[in-house]
Amino acid sequence: MEVVNRYDNGNVRMKCETNAEGIKDGICKEYYKDGSLFILGNWKDGKQDGKLIKYFKNGNIKGVQFFKNGAFDGKVILYHKNGEVKHKGRFKNGLKTGFFKTYDSTGDLDYKREYVIVEDTNEHVNQLLDFNNKGDTLNRSYYYKIRKNQDTIHLNDSLKVKITIKPLHDSIKVFYGGYNKDYKIIDSSKRKEIDGTNLKANFHVKPNKSGENEIRGEIWDYKIDDSVLWYHAMYFNLNFYAKSIQSAQ
Repeated sequence: MEVVNRYDNGNVRMKCETNAEGIKDGICKEYYKDGSLFILGNWKDGKQDGKLIKYFKNGNIKGVQFFKNGAFDGKVILYHKNGEVKHKGRFKNGLKTGFFKTYDSTGDLDYKREYVIVEDTNEHVNQLLDFNNKGDTLNRSYYYKIRKNQDTIHLNDSLKVKITIKPLHDSIKVFYGGYNKDYKIIDSSKRKEIDGTNLKANFHVKPNKSGENEIRGEIWDYKIDDSVLWYHAMYFNLNFYAKSIQSAQ
């Protein structure tokens, strides 16, 4: 089946495939009033699902995004009218995740935001970098850099980790260990706390098994004003490999 809605001038406004109950199911198209294609997308059992494309009136692509069960899921990319990329990023279950980047109409990067999904429901702005027309970061930016002394260590050794931040405030505190993949604290006994100095923090991490290891944690960029704690949390994860020591034959 197919449902068609029209503008008052007679041109098609929307044309959608439906199931036997009249629910959108299949290809759905929306049009500008002049008859040019505006949106091309897919629906499944009344919910948007799969790829959706938006067009400018001149036929150039305005944006591409993906849905799963009615929610944003997958990459999204938007364009300026001249064809240059305007905005790109990725969603997971309706929430932004990873870096979203925004560009001006000449292709220069304006700003980027990193989003982290915390406890499976909270879309957290983890890092923010704004740029001037020379590509330099502006003062309102906040971000961190994390370094490890090596990618592979022996099982009985420690990994050296160094974190530096460009802050909003003036102090740094690092927590790590005891977090799950959604940065929820599941074992507070394994959660360690480090006070940084000069906006840097150094610590050592012991592997908990041979093979792939991962450490998750959060960085507090904070200040205390009239006994009130103000802070911004930046979440991180660090991967490294631990190899067991072969006994001599």
